[in-house]
Amino acid sequence: MASNKNTIFFAFVALLLVCFVKSEGDQVQVRKMCEKTRNTNLCVGVIQPDSRSELKTNYTGLVKIVTNAALTNATNVITYIKDRMSHEKNETTSRGLDMCLHDYEIDVIDGFTNGLDLLNDTRYQDLKTNEAYEMLQRQIGEGAMTALNCVEGPFLRLDDPLRNATKMVWTIGMIASDFISLGHCNKSNCFTRNNY
Repeated sequence: MASNKNTIFFAFVALLLVCFVKSEGDQVQVRKMCEKTRNTNLCVGVIQPDSRSELKTNYTGLVKIVTNAALTNATNVITYIKDRMSHEKNETTSRGLDMCLHDYEIDVIDGFTNGLDLLNDTRYQDLKTNEAYEMLQRQIGEGAMTALNCVEGPFLRLDDPLRNATKMVWTIGMIASDFISLGHCNKSNCFTRNNY
């Protein structure tokens, strides 16, 4: 009986060790891929907690993870804007917030959602094709770039939390764009954006 318990215990320990080694390997792989983007630490911070390890093995999967994170952040920004609008007394700031809300609800959310829809369509999962590259860059890139309209609004103070939240949405969206570009060329000498 004791021998049976020992065998089960050692099998369990071996299984944990295999899971740990795989997890360490995934972390190294994610870091290597993120080093090719414009913000390595944010990229790793977005991808590493995602439990879908099968998506971490290729650029298409990474685009899905990062675009989902951008969409979640954009949704949180919308909630923040709506809450802030309900308390805002300054008419100029209210108009600016309303413009931001419109941009986020229409272009930012649509860009990221449409990008995710394309990634779920088998015709666009191969990032090496020009059609997939162009369609995904157009949708996800447009979502990210539209978020910047809110940052550039003169109604926001430089230290405004909305400015930082919007920059975060833009940066995460542009990391997805980096992965689309990397997946399109998929070469070690591919253009990278470390210098941003």
